[in-house]
Amino acid sequence: MIHDGPVISDPIPVDGPVPPLAPLSAKRPRNDVAFPLPSARRRAPSVASLADLASGSASSAATKMAVTLVDLPPEVQGRILDHIFGDIHSVTLGSTSLRGKSVASLMRHPRRKAVSDLALVCALWREFVQERIYRHIKIKGTRAGMQESQEFFVENSHLTRHVRHIEFWVPVWGDRSSLGDNFAQSLAQQRHQQQHDPFAYGPGPVPGQYIRAHPRNGDNGTIDIPGITYLLSVQSATLAEIFQHISIHFPAACVLTLEGGHCKKSNMIRHFSADRLFEKKEFAELPGIRTFAMRGAWNLMRSYRDWLNIANALPSVEEWHCSFAKPRPEAEEIVNEIALSRPRGWRSVNVSLDGMYSKDSVGAFLPDLESLSYTGRICECMWKAAVRRVQTERILPKLAHLEIVVKSCCRQRVTTRDPLSGQETLEEIGGIMGDGAGISNLVFIKAFERLVLHTVEALRWFPRLSYIRIRFIDLDSPCTQLNPYWQLERGSVWGIWSEEIVELLHEVRPEIDYVELADGIDLDVKSGRHAKGGINGNGNGNGHANTNIHPNAHPTVSAMYPRVRPRSIKTSSYRVLVEARGQ
Repeated sequence: MIHDGPVISDPIPVDGPVPPLAPLSAKRPRNDVAFPLPSARRRAPSVASLADLASGSASSAATKMAVTLVDLPPEVQGRILDHIFGDIHSVTLGSTSLRGKSVASLMRHPRRKAVSDLALVCALWREFVQERIYRHIKIKGTRAGMQESQEFFVENSHLTRHVRHIEFWVPVWGDRSSLGDNFAQSLAQQRHQQQHDPFAYGPGPVPGQYIRAHPRNGDNGTIDIPGITYLLSVQSATLAEIFQHISIHFPAACVLTLEGGHCKKSNMIRHFSADRLFEKKEFAELPGIRTFAMRGAWNLMRSYRDWLNIANALPSVEEWHCSFAKPRPEAEEIVNEIALSRPRGWRSVNVSLDGMYSKDSVGAFLPDLESLSYTGRICECMWKAAVRRVQTERILPKLAHLEIVVKSCCRQRVTTRDPLSGQETLEEIGGIMGDGAGISNLVFIKAFERLVLHTVEALRWFPRLSYIRIRFIDLDSPCTQLNPYWQLERGSVWGIWSEEIVELLHEVRPEIDYVELADGIDLDVKSGRHAKGGINGNGNGNGHANTNIHPNAHPTVSAMYPRVRPRSIKTSSYRVLVEARGQ
């Protein structure tokens, strides 16, 4: 047996006389000690330490066997998975608005298939992983896609309780194909169905039917046949079938997204099946849906009656997202009627109306909302309509968050009086420049300033309004850092300013102030004095940030551009830039 050290019970052999002990202060050479000294783990333990190690190893082994990953609190394990999957967006009634975020990407992890193996760690993690993977599902809105979904979730019914966000995307056109032998017969069937079926929104579901992209009937009833045709997506599901599928299989869903797609002169997705004449013309009610998003809304509804079909089936909606791919007069009429109806339960609206003029009706709806995200053409008329309703009806506005992406500003409306007749007329000034947008368009800059000024004035009537973000995005701008913006958050203000705006802000909200008041550009370049310390007026002057300056910018003007986005921009600086360019 090999011992690491002597045993206490064994006598120590003595072969000769024992030398006297040397004093402690005496220095003796230690030639028998090897340097460097071994670590504590490799040294020979004493007898007492051996007993301690034995008892310690037994207790540590018991501790290691007792503490496992499952013993951690579920909240800690959930945070570990959130670090991998990403934070879970709340879908409870008390959750705040999305503030303009895309609802399509909130609960969908891009690498959910790669991290699905984490479900094999333990039974508890299997539940956590399934909750995060099936929290957002996407289904193709065809009969085959819904059949596949039905078969899977019927076989795995325990997964349906995890589904919170369900998304359907409905294809408009099928695959490109050539003319078939039975093309004329299919066209005749389609023409007959369109003439004798008044309930059909589009071509009927004739399997294998071919149709050209934009059919046009001539005087003799014939249809022009192009060289290339498209297979009509006749297997697309109707909205009634989609709502029925959700009500049966996903009762716990809280968010619904319908993707209608967009292309030139595409057909609208049918709401009801044309071959079921005696079917009740209403959708299955989904009381659990609280957030409803419509993408490619032109293919989902083309009249206010179409909207009522959808709205009547969603009585509990509190948050509505809607976007149109292209501006259409009919789409603007639909949004106007929706805003004028003022749904009582809505708390948040995210609407994109690029090129449309629905600001007045949306403005009248502002006092009923808690959050609004608006993208499109806008001016101070939105605030005039909102304040007018607050003053007339004497209501307390609920609006707390506002985000506006300005595409362009409307022409300024002025009231003129005829000196002869005394009749008042409403006119628009600004000319063709009033329809454009850009940092070199002084008409647009003036309109943007009026929008900010009326926003500050509206703070008097909207006491709960604490977050505002107004911005203009132009990637082709000579200097994207100077795109006008105005932001109010946590009692501080950034963005464009003028003496009138600052004075009105101090009058309406004395506790709110700008973080700084600067020109936003380097005025020393114009006067011939170049600043040595970087950019003057943006409060940064680091000189090494990313610069987004147009390659064809004027050499003198480009020297005035800031390298980073200024925290404040004086509105008169845009006139200085225009004059420097010689416009």
